[in-house]
Amino acid sequence: NTFKNAGGEDMSFGVYLLRGAVYDSMKNYLSAFNDYQFALSGFKSINEDYQIMMCNYQLANLKYKTKEYKTAIEFFKAYDELRDSMVNKQRIETISQQEIKYETSLKETTIAKQQLEIKSQKQKNLWLITASGVTAMGALIFGLLYGRIRKQKLQTIYNSLSAFLTGRQIQKN
Repeated sequence: NTFKNAGGEDMSFGVYLLRGAVYDSMKNYLSAFNDYQFALSGFKSINEDYQIMMCNYQLANLKYKTKEYKTAIEFFKAYDELRDSMVNKQRIETISQQEIKYETSLKETTIAKQQLEIKSQKQKNLWLITASGVTAMGALIFGLLYGRIRKQKLQTIYNSLSAFLTGRQIQKN
């Protein structure tokens, strides 16, 4: 936001805005008006909304001081419209940022729930595998014990039967 003045020096439009304020405080309203007007034109050429708004505000106050109320109202309306526009842009930006944060939060919550569900399902699967393994081991042990007990009973019956039959043969002889 700089330009070359008549002497070839780099100048800023902000310098004219400040110089206009100095002239204004010295009640040199014509020089203040010219500097404010030049700053306003410069800031418009580079689309510096905030600075344009400030120039309009200063020009409105200046015209009010010089009792040019109609012109003061025009500059104040331009200031007010730009201020409202900037406030609305800021609100829209803030709302957009809040919406993004909210959507991000929802997505993060959904991801966290899904991760928790996956973890829970893995834990359930682990319990099912463990329970199945324990059940299979129990069935195997039960089968082995049952087979052993049955074998022992059969052996006892066989031994008893053998003893009985051997005892009968001895008595027959």
